[in-house]
Amino acid sequence: MIELGLIVIIFLFTAYFKLSWDRVSFGVLLGFGVSACVYLASWAIMENATPSPQMRGVLNLLNMATYHLSVLIWMYYLLVPAKVKKTVVRLPENNLEVWNRELERLLQ
Repeated sequence: MIELGLIVIIFLFTAYFKLSWDRVSFGVLLGFGVSACVYLASWAIMENATPSPQMRGVLNLLNMATYHLSVLIWMYYLLVPAKVKKTVVRLPENNLEVWNRELERLLQ
């Protein structure tokens, strides 16, 4: 519960102050957020609904699958390179004759 609260606070903090995310830190935090949400929900179900042993097994498998999904998210954000935006800067047109005339006028 504390882990999920910290993750929510970090997301809200960065959204409020409009901070930019590093790709790796966003991926790690996203993986932890997904796993924390599913763990919290499954623990609440196990504690309050008193499920059968078969249902407990299903919830344990769900927790394990969520952890593996988090690992895949972490691997994606760590290993796949970020897309680089190509920006083309056009040089402004220069009228050298006008520049020369104005420079000559300034010098005289």
